[in-house]
Amino acid sequence: MQDRIVIIDILKILAAQLIFWHHWSAYTPMADVVALTWPSGVNFFYHSARMAVQVFLVCAGFLSAKTFVNQNVDQFLSPIMERYLRLVPLYLLAICVTAILSFMLAQGMTPRILPTQEGLFQWMAHILLLQDILHMPAMSAGIWYVAIDLQLFACLCLLLWVLKNSNQQMHVVKASVGIAILTLASAWFFNLQPEWDGWAVYFFAAYGLGVLTAWASIYKQSLMVWIMCILLLALSCWVYPRDRLLLSLATSLILIMANNWRIQSYSIHRWIDGLSNSTYALFLFHFPFLMLMTALWGVLGIDSFNWALIYSITGCLAMGLLSLGLNAWVETPIRRWTR
Repeated sequence: MQDRIVIIDILKILAAQLIFWHHWSAYTPMADVVALTWPSGVNFFYHSARMAVQVFLVCAGFLSAKTFVNQNVDQFLSPIMERYLRLVPLYLLAICVTAILSFMLAQGMTPRILPTQEGLFQWMAHILLLQDILHMPAMSAGIWYVAIDLQLFACLCLLLWVLKNSNQQMHVVKASVGIAILTLASAWFFNLQPEWDGWAVYFFAAYGLGVLTAWASIYKQSLMVWIMCILLLALSCWVYPRDRLLLSLATSLILIMANNWRIQSYSIHRWIDGLSNSTYALFLFHFPFLMLMTALWGVLGIDSFNWALIYSITGCLAMGLLSLGLNAWVETPIRRWTR
């Protein structure tokens, strides 16, 4: 059994849970009931928990960089297509489930939790992961991240392909500097322009930092570039204060310090491994699950704080179990078929 970097798994698990509670606070009537008694808690989930996406971005950059250790990218289309085939099947299944539930439950749902349906062109935009670039309404909450993930991976592949060099040491230097330049450009310019939030360059400050963090733990040249990048990103955060960039910096520092922290206990490893692997399924399917929870809540007719909180926590635990099943019985077989 191959050891894993446990801190990445833990960060992914925690970030996925925060995204669940962010969308719970944004879309469900249970959150409205809880907010009457506990407004600060609901406000935290609504305003702050969504920043967990930054943790996902840094971890995604870190893991993607690990796949390109000690190798040039000879051609960039093949790994991008592999990434597309890894992301899209489960993503499309989640959208289909959401669309079906929207049709079935429309009569008893509040409008804010019902995604906008605009026909074939909207479906094609989502299949090609171009919905935000084409300004199409999202067919489920949070799925913009899937499109951005593919864009970021494509940027990484393209950059490594352009900067490839037969000399491994020179390749590491060129690649690290290239990633750092794009990371800093994102932090100092693109990330400050809201109109760029449908494009990878808006988020590359976090993703590129994750890439440099992974290489800094392997290559001495990359470590120096990472240190300089951290300092310039911290300066950017001071000049243009952004909590999301600060969280990205904190995540990078945690990863660089805990890079060699492994776990050897099989029982602990199995649970953390399983929960980590199921975060993508949880990320994609928690919104249709929240739709089901909302519909059932309306049928039950309960409106007390205690029951709303118990119902919501129970739903979160049930979604966790469902995501484990989806990963084992749907996501894993799909990945085998698409290899």
